[in-house]
Amino acid sequence: MPGPTLGGVPEGANATPLYEIARERIRQMITDGIYGPGDRLPSEAEFAERFGVHRLTARRALEELAREGVAVARKGSGTFVAPHRTHLPISVPLNRESFTPNLERQLRAAGRHYREILLDVAMDHPARGVPRELRETGKLCLVSSALDIDGEIWLYTNAWVTQQRVKGIRRRWRENDGLYGVILDQVGELVTLWRAFQAEPAVAEVAERLRIRTGSPILVRDGLTADAQRVPLLYVRRHARADRVRYVVDYRATDG
Repeated sequence: MPGPTLGGVPEGANATPLYEIARERIRQMITDGIYGPGDRLPSEAEFAERFGVHRLTARRALEELAREGVAVARKGSGTFVAPHRTHLPISVPLNRESFTPNLERQLRAAGRHYREILLDVAMDHPARGVPRELRETGKLCLVSSALDIDGEIWLYTNAWVTQQRVKGIRRRWRENDGLYGVILDQVGELVTLWRAFQAEPAVAEVAERLRIRTGSPILVRDGLTADAQRVPLLYVRRHARADRVRYVVDYRATDG
């Protein structure tokens, strides 16, 4: 498909880098509907010829679009326009009777399929950064898991939990409710003590788990959870792809 080149861009310290101009041209093509969700984009060589730039410039433009979640790079297949972003406002009470049915119903209504994948279990794990009130309850276990939505990893979770709560966890793990399900089987109800949110770049380990580039923006949610008697038993740190997940505090909601 013929198109304008990027010629005539002034040189100098204040000039916009060519890859950024190319990136915005490609983004505009997607916005205008020239390429729709799921469409394969032209190759870096094709864009380089179309825009009159070096192939490395076109490659950087496509990489930046993939980093932002606008495009998806598939090894051996090319780069494709990402599906439209749809935020899922999931609300799940933390009790045995409501957790799984609520989550499944809401995701099903959104046309989504999910599974919580158990990645690793480490007993007697160092509790650096874990709140003191949980450390004082006894030895802790680190449970790592990943939330797969329609074949794509959206969340990578590290959870420190008292060891007595996770005996036989590999056998008891269910992909429809993960660690919360294992604990709810024992205590019946959980109480949220606090949650904290921050944005940060993905370090190498997290980026590998989420299948994104190191340094990509992620949302991190920390939280301490207790049993019905408000005894702490679970500290969770969730790493979420910022292009797939957002957190909403709804002040209209009630707990009952």
